[in-house]
Amino acid sequence: MEVDTAHGPGERIAADLVVDASGRNSQAHRWLTRLGYQVPPDRTVDAQLGYTTAWLPGQAAPDADHRLLYELGQLTSHGRGGGFSEVDNQQTLLCFFGRGSQRPPSDPDGLVAFATRLKSPVLIRAATTIDEHTPVHRYAHLPNRRREYHRMRRWPQRFLVIGDAHCVFNALYAQGMTVAALQSLVLRECAPALQHTPIRTQAVQRRLSRRTTVPWLLATGQGARWARPDTLRSALTGRLMRHLMDRLPTNPHLYIAFLKVMQLLPP
Repeated sequence: MEVDTAHGPGERIAADLVVDASGRNSQAHRWLTRLGYQVPPDRTVDAQLGYTTAWLPGQAAPDADHRLLYELGQLTSHGRGGGFSEVDNQQTLLCFFGRGSQRPPSDPDGLVAFATRLKSPVLIRAATTIDEHTPVHRYAHLPNRRREYHRMRRWPQRFLVIGDAHCVFNALYAQGMTVAALQSLVLRECAPALQHTPIRTQAVQRRLSRRTTVPWLLATGQGARWARPDTLRSALTGRLMRHLMDRLPTNPHLYIAFLKVMQLLPP
């Protein structure tokens, strides 16, 4: 392969297998097009969701009786919500999310106002601990995008695409790293054989794509409540999600089961 390095462009590196794990800004679709391959259009479902996270020190944890809280009461009606969770290093992660004009801001006063609209006393107390020294990060453009590499008739040998370079999920759903890990297991299993039978590269890429199928359906089913679904299955999943979300705030057992499926813990 030919790469640009600190020493200049055009350095050639010999490799038995090239794996593109360069993330959501991957140029693989352009490389393949320039090489004469027919790359199908991407699938994109953008619900206009965004979120803001704030890192609170341990002593500022909003509720000593709970290690995790997730406010869903206004998700289906207004497309907004929030939550907090204890994490490592005695810190608490506070997160607010919303869609369109309901996206949360990043300034302390704006976050207090956003928390007040959610009407959760715990989240309001958490928001009031944020000041100008609190690490706050806002992510406003989070579409779901899937490269349809599994539909290509031709595929180059000894080249694979995984992770966000292949399929990008809205980070709010916490699926991207899990999917990348599952694809890495496929890569570990299949890569040694490609050295002797590189003609199997396309079959391996299709296996990598299958690892994204269920998470993609879950993510786009969520987004289909507010955006045009990309398939009939996404539309039907969106209808199911609407009924499910209406019941989660009052049914903790259903919520736990939902989280396990959404975060890919059970089969």
